[in-house]
Amino acid sequence: MSVLDNFCGTQAEWEVYWKQAIDRFMLKVELDGKTGCWIWKGCTIWDGYGHFRFLDKMIRAHRFSFLMYYKREPKQNLVIAHTCNNIVCVNPMHLVETTQSVNMQHSMLSGNKSSILTYKEVQDIKKSNKNVSPQDLSLKFGVSIKTINRILSGKRWHYISEDGEWQPQVLRQD
Repeated sequence: MSVLDNFCGTQAEWEVYWKQAIDRFMLKVELDGKTGCWIWKGCTIWDGYGHFRFLDKMIRAHRFSFLMYYKREPKQNLVIAHTCNNIVCVNPMHLVETTQSVNMQHSMLSGNKSSILTYKEVQDIKKSNKNVSPQDLSLKFGVSIKTINRILSGKRWHYISEDGEWQPQVLRQD
């Protein structure tokens, strides 16, 4: 179901709503002259991505930017990726449609810290979990609080024990 399916009104009402939404969106954007990124200054959530209220739903700011520029939502089974590797960028010229798999490969190759941690970093996270809050660990390692919590709960990197030791025989029980 498309987010655009949520509008109930005439074409004229849609045009007014659309213009107001774009104006409201652009008030939350700041241009970075060095990178060309349009930095989202509005609401962000736990994963660092911007969010924007549109048609009574919260959607990711970069997805709204894509919608605003291309006048359509991404094709089915595709995601909107940042070619600049800046998750708060909403410049439509820095956004491309791609598969999630290609997006993750690009993210890992570019060294994006939201998608990859080293074994040593995970050991450090597991060893310090009793002395440091997930929020502080998130800031220290440059990943989301959700990523930290998944590591600490064993949903990710489950084969490393609480003391940071390798446990190759441990299989995750889901």
